[in-house]
Amino acid sequence: MVPTPTRRQVLTVGGTAAAALAGGYAFAERTTGDPDTLEGWPMSRGNPAGTGYAPDATPPRDGVTVAWKQSFEGRLGFGYHPSPVVADGQVYAVGEELVALNTDTGDIEFRTRTNGQTAPAIAPVRAYNSPTLVVGDNGDAMGLHADGGFTVLGSAVGRERWRLSATGGGTLSFGSSDPGPPPVVADGLVLLRRGDAVVAVTASDGTIEWEQTAESMRPVVSEGRVYLNRDFSGILVCDLQTGERLDTIETDDGWVAAAAAGPDGVVINTYGKVLRVTGETVDWRYTSGADNPNTHAGAVAVDDGAVYTGIRDEERDWLVALDLKDGAELWRSKAAPEPSPAYTPPAVANDTVYIPVEDGGIAAIDSEEGRVRWRFEGDGQEALPMSPVAIVDDRLYVADSSYVYALEES
Repeated sequence: MVPTPTRRQVLTVGGTAAAALAGGYAFAERTTGDPDTLEGWPMSRGNPAGTGYAPDATPPRDGVTVAWKQSFEGRLGFGYHPSPVVADGQVYAVGEELVALNTDTGDIEFRTRTNGQTAPAIAPVRAYNSPTLVVGDNGDAMGLHADGGFTVLGSAVGRERWRLSATGGGTLSFGSSDPGPPPVVADGLVLLRRGDAVVAVTASDGTIEWEQTAESMRPVVSEGRVYLNRDFSGILVCDLQTGERLDTIETDDGWVAAAAAGPDGVVINTYGKVLRVTGETVDWRYTSGADNPNTHAGAVAVDDGAVYTGIRDEERDWLVALDLKDGAELWRSKAAPEPSPAYTPPAVANDTVYIPVEDGGIAAIDSEEGRVRWRFEGDGQEALPMSPVAIVDDRLYVADSSYVYALEES
């Protein structure tokens, strides 16, 4: 039950006073400029549409240097690390712990133990003066106070706003051996994987609004519609607010691994093909041309003119750029995305594609020519893949198993 504003104000004042009397400290609630939107990179792949595109950002293009780094206990294991997310001046990263860092300095705002295996998400809510931080922990999904709650005598108070248990509805993908898709935030709702379904919950109190049977693709949201993968036959299109089935996109191209809602259409990556669909029309299909189709598939990034994704031909993995209008291959780069458990999501800004690569570190690739501009390998002790990047203004934020980094132009 979400407390009324009057009740919450009373609790806030009371908690602050108690902490002061005890010689403790309490976080103050911050007020966001717009309760319905958050600037930054508030979820995996940057936005509900999953494009991984930041058109107005100017992150490092010609060279890179570390603005700051902060140690934390990242996720150990095979495969790339969950992406950090950024909103309202804070960076959030998950692994064996959850940390919230100041974007300017890297100073720790708060930290707590968790078992996060997917990127978190930040949801603006009208019920509170601060956003809700959505994370997974040991199979449950939780909505947390995005500023960490209030600290009284060293203990957090008011940190958890809601919890969605895995019991009674299958197993949430959070914390499992297959981490599953990260949460997606749109219009006051959070889309979460729960067992063999996707559920939409209110960001303020975790109430389940609707549920649809779907496979494990990250949900994609555009213009009030949610795109979910059904099975081998295509995409299910639902109303965002009600979950009502509106349409299906028949692809017949194999299992749908990922999608992104680009300009005037949806780009879909299957195991073996990439295609663009407008309405019910398949505009183009792209294949690698190999006798053996892709053994991996993963997210696509979409900017105003191109699609970027990983492919595999008979010999090796590649990062490719495809023309958004006709699917023609523009270039392919040997700086291939990390393939485990699926190709890492690219991100695009400032005429550059940023991708965690399979032989370690982050590569920055010219989006017009496909040449590598620079590489960054980090300082972690374990040779584990880095995370997809978060892009905000003139910086990249990225994590490995030991550190969170802020990168800027050298």
